[in-house]
Amino acid sequence: MVRTDDERILQKCCADGLGCTGSLDITDRKSIEESQVKYRSLFMNMRESFILMKIVLSENNDLKDLVFTEVNSRFESMFHLKPVNVIGKSIFDVFPQITQFVLDHLKIVNDESNEQEIHFDAVDFYSEYYGLWLSISAFLPLPGHLALIITDITQQKLSELALRESEHKYRSLFMNMTSSFAYCEAIWDKNGDLDDYQFREVNDHYARLMGRDRTELIGTRFSEVNNMNHHDQKLLLKQINDFLKSGERRYEGEFFNKKSKHWYYRSLYCIGNECFAAIITDITKPKNYEIELREAKEEAEKASVAKSEFLANMSHEIRTPLNGTVGMIDLVLQSPLTSEQYDCLEVAKSCAYSLLNIINDILDFSKMEAGKMQTESIDFNLKTLLEELVKAHSPSAVGKGLELTSTISPSIPTYLKGDPNRLRQILNNLISNAIKFTSQGRVTIQARDTKAADTLESIYALEFSVSDSGIGIAEDEMERLFKSFSQVDGSHTRKYGGTGLGLIISKQLTELMGGRMWAKSRKGEGSTFFFTLNFTLGQSSDKPLAAKEITKEQNPLNILLVEDNLVNQDVLTKMLQMGKHNVHKACNGLEALDVLEQQEFDVILMDIYMPEMNGIDTTMLIREREKKYNLKYTPIIALTAYALQGDRERFLAQGMDEYLSKPVLMEDLLDAVQKVTAYKTAEFAGDRQEIRSSSQFVALITQLLDLISDNDLQAIERTAHQLKKLANKHDVEELKIIAFKVELASRRGDLQTVIETILKLNEEFMPKRVI
Repeated sequence: MVRTDDERILQKCCADGLGCTGSLDITDRKSIEESQVKYRSLFMNMRESFILMKIVLSENNDLKDLVFTEVNSRFESMFHLKPVNVIGKSIFDVFPQITQFVLDHLKIVNDESNEQEIHFDAVDFYSEYYGLWLSISAFLPLPGHLALIITDITQQKLSELALRESEHKYRSLFMNMTSSFAYCEAIWDKNGDLDDYQFREVNDHYARLMGRDRTELIGTRFSEVNNMNHHDQKLLLKQINDFLKSGERRYEGEFFNKKSKHWYYRSLYCIGNECFAAIITDITKPKNYEIELREAKEEAEKASVAKSEFLANMSHEIRTPLNGTVGMIDLVLQSPLTSEQYDCLEVAKSCAYSLLNIINDILDFSKMEAGKMQTESIDFNLKTLLEELVKAHSPSAVGKGLELTSTISPSIPTYLKGDPNRLRQILNNLISNAIKFTSQGRVTIQARDTKAADTLESIYALEFSVSDSGIGIAEDEMERLFKSFSQVDGSHTRKYGGTGLGLIISKQLTELMGGRMWAKSRKGEGSTFFFTLNFTLGQSSDKPLAAKEITKEQNPLNILLVEDNLVNQDVLTKMLQMGKHNVHKACNGLEALDVLEQQEFDVILMDIYMPEMNGIDTTMLIREREKKYNLKYTPIIALTAYALQGDRERFLAQGMDEYLSKPVLMEDLLDAVQKVTAYKTAEFAGDRQEIRSSSQFVALITQLLDLISDNDLQAIERTAHQLKKLANKHDVEELKIIAFKVELASRRGDLQTVIETILKLNEEFMPKRVI
């Protein structure tokens, strides 16, 4: 039997220290005693439990018993048995739970020289009695003696079991996961690049993905079983090669399999230097859903564009004849009429404007649906705004015998900052409805401060209400109030007209500005509509500028009218002639350019949408020609029947000076002509002088001049926007337009135009200053 080194040491320990006797001289005895002490110390302090037992044979020389003769300290601590309690006792008495196991694996035989040999296979087993995993080995240290070495391997076994359980758990997880899993070993070429990889483990899903049996794939190279073309295979190997060399632990990406027509999501995980795991998930369904969703979004956007174009065309087609209708009515109203004729024409004009209001409501509703409605924040006088509203609606109220009043809480400051135009639009809708549905009694507008004590002092939370003593609304009909295209009375016999858009527009405008709207009403007892809005403290100007007076007594001007609609040509011509102006007509942009080659004009009225050449292109060519040949600047007023949000800004940015939407009132037309011509005359000198003496204007224009050298277009855009708002507040139209052009040019990144326009500001509105 072959013995280990440990067994040989223990055998010497036993021979030298545990019972060797004989005839020895003193020197040898002393050496043996020293050896005995040495080896006994080794024996007693071993990490393993050591037992030396005497072999007891039967009459037939079969193993009968094993009797304890010596144990070490570890035996005592491992089995909690003291040596005095086991020495001289049978193994059957001491280890009844282990004895049979030892005897089953132990075989002692005598060889030809009558020496005993042991046959014992080192085994591991679990002792339920001691709750330990034990490893037992045995050898014959002395004739007639057996040595057992028992090692506690409980922690090792528990670690192995935990590892095996973990391996089984994760193996089960990967083998049964719905994604495809492969554990691969990289194969490198002589240059250190990934040449291929070998499958060490795959799950059934991966095998199905590859179209092979799982057992067939394991141990096989990727290049031998993949169904990719050569180019795609090289591309994949390069991606994996770059990933393994990057030092990253994880790589993720999508890919499309042209053969299966499926989308997959691939995750790679680096495991050591040579191996990696791949998890491939079929994402065809969610990917197709994503593609469908994107296509649906694109279709919705196309539909939105188509809807906007349709609304613009609808606006154009309705406003164009409406312009002729209103214009002709205005012209006839200027002629001698009987009282009955005058009243009939006023009714016709009122009907035309009712139609115009419906068009405006539809356009506003469309803008809010598309999320394109914008608000602004400017200083305004709330008391003045309410007074103007009462004044505007008084004729309608007085005509029905109604009392129309407004009240405002004294705690509300005179000047607020917010969007007065949207506030005016909301109140206009509510007041119009209140007057429409009230036949007698009153309509009351109220504004009160509802700011809580813990609210910031700079915020004013106002509650507005419009109350009437009209027909009221039944409780079961209240839920229909704020629904699109819905009316409380939708029957064919309904008494009151309307599209049902006014309230929903008002509610959406309120919510757009961060407020809310609600109503209280009872059938036959009137209604009250409430809404809340937050404002900040506003301010008045430090030095109000004198507003320009526009009168109907105008100097005769030579005006070029560019309009393709013959009816509108006739109407606009007659209106301008009422202002004593001379009118030359052109039907499109090309004709206008030809006429401008022959003579100069004081003003150009330019329709936007015309055949041959539209108004925008024509304006751009006119401005280019003026700059190129150093010609006189001619003011251009845009005329359009589209009237969509952003039109005014877009037309002014293209070089136009003013904007009028059809139908055009004669008063508005003549005012616009006087306004744009006043920009180029000495009449505006007074305004310029007041601007030069205003610290706010001077500071902003100076800031723009300083920003030119920094090329900071964002800062220029912000400053120009502030200047535009200040000019609008003081009704300085020319300065507002120029500031707006600076703002738009900055937004487009057109630095050259920005510089030229700011220099123009400096030249026309600032005191002499060296730049």
